[in-house]
Amino acid sequence: MVHLDSVTKVFGDVIAVDDVSFAVEAGEFFSLLGPSGCGKTTMLRMLAGFEVPTRGRILLDGRDATTMPPNRRPTNLVFQSYALFPHMTVEENVAFGPRRRRLPAAEVGRRVTESLRTVQLEAYARRYPRELSGGQQQRVALARALANYPAVLLLDEPLGALDLKLREEMQLELKRIQREVGISFVYVTHDQGEALTMSDRLAIMDRGRIAQLGSPEQVYRRPATVSVARFLGSANLLPCEVEEVGERAVVRIGCGPRVAAVTGPGLNRHDRGQLVLRPEQLWLEPEDQRSGPGEGHPGIEGRVAEVVFQGAVVRYTVETVGVQLNVSVPARTERVGVGERVRVCWPEGDLYVLPEDDGRVPDALGSGARPAHTGEHTGEEVG
Repeated sequence: MVHLDSVTKVFGDVIAVDDVSFAVEAGEFFSLLGPSGCGKTTMLRMLAGFEVPTRGRILLDGRDATTMPPNRRPTNLVFQSYALFPHMTVEENVAFGPRRRRLPAAEVGRRVTESLRTVQLEAYARRYPRELSGGQQQRVALARALANYPAVLLLDEPLGALDLKLREEMQLELKRIQREVGISFVYVTHDQGEALTMSDRLAIMDRGRIAQLGSPEQVYRRPATVSVARFLGSANLLPCEVEEVGERAVVRIGCGPRVAAVTGPGLNRHDRGQLVLRPEQLWLEPEDQRSGPGEGHPGIEGRVAEVVFQGAVVRYTVETVGVQLNVSVPARTERVGVGERVRVCWPEGDLYVLPEDDGRVPDALGSGARPAHTGEHTGEEVG
């Protein structure tokens, strides 16, 4: 349905999009995810026809749309600001596109009714945008786009103006609508939670290029680079050295034991790497407790530096030799206090190792485990 072939966009001396290629299947929910300035909105504007690529081709529904004007493309764009007409009712806003296309009145009415039913706003047809909540306005904007029967719906951070609870509700609502109408959605966001919740596949962008493309689970569990691991969710990164390679490799953690792990591409014996540990994979064992879930599992000794209650989970920051580890455990478990000595444990199964240096500046995509201020070592010195 969407095919980008080596697309590049240059603004003066700035390369906003750099030789990007990907395809979106019919009926797929596809997200472009990345920090501000990574090129994702420029990409969406090129798909909508508001920008023309400097190089490369864009195909939409099998047709070359590289220089096609926006009004001739089989796409519709939903903006973050909704851009509803304040002097029109909900019904009139949704009918605007079909009327501009000079469709028969009966067809316009049918599309309006169908679109409002899809977003569950039939009872609000006669209201004006000022009489609606933010979430309702967002759904009107969505209905207005759907009434044009686009082959591809483009969404530019449409949930950004909503509060957290409403944003989470609308994520599920958007996914329901996408499945019901059965068309391709291309969704731009900087919110990792949105992309993981709604996407069939997602592309993580960094400096105008795609750093990784895959399903949410693939990208989260098997990040392609250290930058991706740090950006998507929260990741602890432990320096290590590969001692054995194969289907199940063995690595030596610089500040801990030897553990079995899966190695990423390009890692060979004696290479240095970064062991990826998600906070939810870890648990704590107090120093005076030597039996329990940590028994027989690899782990690292440390001291609790911070405890943060987050409702369903408690987040701990544990200082070890060289790094600080973030640990998230269910709030119902026994609480450990600041200053206590603990052992941070993890299962020996689904561990993943990435090359130590992926050639990127990590801060562009966020941060993970960071050097601990212990006065003894830095993260670079460990291992």
